[in-house]
Amino acid sequence: ASATSSYLEENGCVSAYNRPYAGGYTLERHGDPARGIHAVQLEIDRSVYLDAGLSRLGEGYPKLVKLLGGLVRRLAAEAMMMSDPAGLAGLRDAAE
Repeated sequence: ASATSSYLEENGCVSAYNRPYAGGYTLERHGDPARGIHAVQLEIDRSVYLDAGLSRLGEGYPKLVKLLGGLVRRLAAEAMMMSDPAGLAGLRDAAE
């Protein structure tokens, strides 16, 4: 959770852990940290990526795609470092 919050805050987003909603079914169903299966649930205000009528993609959509792509890369790099510190170089090579 801290890597996700840190990344979002570094990129100008407001984040909160388990506020206003606490995890829930999705995380319990799909995550199993004891087996190395971690899960993240993000809730994003639709006005961030939809138009004023909340019916079509808005101006914020490309920025959100870039933000989420960066988050996935950050979490993947962190996971690689946890499992195989030398594996990070391979991940960097694959991304380029």
